[in-house]
Amino acid sequence: MRQTRKGNQWRFGMKIHIGFDDTLGLILSIDTTAANVHDIVPLAF
Repeated sequence: MRQTRKGNQWRFGMKIHIGFDDTLGLILSIDTTAANVHDIVPLAF
C-alpha cells in the first residue's frame, strides 16, 4: 500500500479494478494496485 495526495487530502491504501460482463453478470478479472498508481496503468498490459 502507498500514500498519495489528491487536492489537499492524503489517501493511503489500495484500489481494486474489476472487469465484468454486463450481459451475464460475471466477474472476468480483478486487479489491485497501490493508491498512488494512475487508473490507466492496469489497462496498459
